[in-house]
Amino acid sequence: MTTGEGWSTVGGITFRVESPEFLHTRVHGDVDGAIMRGLFELVRDVSSRIGRPCYWLHDLSTFRDFTPDARRVAADLDPSSIAATAVYGGTFRQRIAANMLVRAGALLGRPVPPARFCAGEAEARVFLDAQRRRDGRG
Repeated sequence: MTTGEGWSTVGGITFRVESPEFLHTRVHGDVDGAIMRGLFELVRDVSSRIGRPCYWLHDLSTFRDFTPDARRVAADLDPSSIAATAVYGGTFRQRIAANMLVRAGALLGRPVPPARFCAGEAEARVFLDAQRRRDGRG
């Protein structure tokens, strides 16, 4: 379903691909295991189309919380389709919860792509643009 300004909604996830390698997502309400899998499927789809990891911008402003199922699913997902992630918006508590999920992979000994939690969208975009330049892609 298309929602305007290039945004589409699938399975509780609102998203748009802003360039061939740049995915912007939002989740409204709680993130459960199905939504967590759906987010990573979107990332994998974008990544497979361009033949390399993509850059992921995620807006927490309409997110509430991660369910226990979402936390379990996240621990098992492969982040290799992500070049870097920038997360913005949301409350301090929401950013802490999201940060814990990102860091869980590192604690399990998996490589974790660069990630930053930003107060606003502009700061998040600056971080991703810097990562693209670092990777020789921008």
